[in-house]
Amino acid sequence: MGDVARASVGSLRHAAFLYRTQAEFTAAVLDFIEAGVSAGEHVLVAATGPSLYRLRARLDHRGEFLTWADMSSSGSNPRRVTSAVRMFAEQHPGQRIRCVQEPAWLSRPAAEVCEAIHQEALVNLALAGSQAAVLCAYDVGLDAGTIAGAERTHPVVIRDGRQQDSASYTVGGSIPAECDRPLSRPPPGAVALTYRHDQRAVRHFAADRARLAGLSPERTGDLVIAVGELAGNTLTHTSGPGTLTAWAMDGEIICQVQDSGQITDPLAGTRRPHAADPSRGRGLWVVDQLCDLVEMRTGPGGTTVRLHMRLPAGQRHRV
Repeated sequence: MGDVARASVGSLRHAAFLYRTQAEFTAAVLDFIEAGVSAGEHVLVAATGPSLYRLRARLDHRGEFLTWADMSSSGSNPRRVTSAVRMFAEQHPGQRIRCVQEPAWLSRPAAEVCEAIHQEALVNLALAGSQAAVLCAYDVGLDAGTIAGAERTHPVVIRDGRQQDSASYTVGGSIPAECDRPLSRPPPGAVALTYRHDQRAVRHFAADRARLAGLSPERTGDLVIAVGELAGNTLTHTSGPGTLTAWAMDGEIICQVQDSGQITDPLAGTRRPHAADPSRGRGLWVVDQLCDLVEMRTGPGGTTVRLHMRLPAGQRHRV
């Protein structure tokens, strides 16, 4: 598979691998992983179920060097993948490591793909100072916007077995504009609550909306915790009110929290809270672990965080 097989940590720091067939994907990724393991490098493999099954069938005998993650479940929230990659690097300080990601696939919802590209830009920051080689696989059958986003967020592109510098990549990996636009307005039927002092009212509101939408009790509890963490940030870090808006559509319940604060760290929430100070950075990290998708936009005008939770099959209620 050409340059993919021969890639070293030094020559391939963060590459978009554009493949045409599953056979090409499997062969190239296997070569990339095997080359790393043969060199004593630990490898994180985050792929969708079918791809993961094919790779594990060939590589499980190298288990001590490999960590597996299913992108279609644990990786449904792309922010959680950035956290996992960052944590993996921190678990192997001073060591050469490799990561394989499958950020987008043909059936992945557009909002998830957009957030995945957003997070791809942040991988360059998350791995700054580490000795990591990251291979991100994209099916060339994906829409042109996704492929263009992949090329803009990776310094190296591999296509047809050839590795080359990306002509559209900017140093530091800036987030593509289409993945950083303001989120769409809530639909007309959405219900909103403004809060300033009473966090209990926020939690009760979220729980009521979740139950009306048909979310399971367990997942309702997760959503209430996540909303409570964001409301707590409003009360702690801003001097003004926050707004919680909720609605259900397309098999999801969505809760959106807005306030006047600005999050200046682009990697906020991607590092597990330190045991010595669990409160620092805890809120966003917890939110990312609990929700199926988290979209965040922040700037001088304030911060909007949109939480998605999938409803059980057949639930299509509006809140």
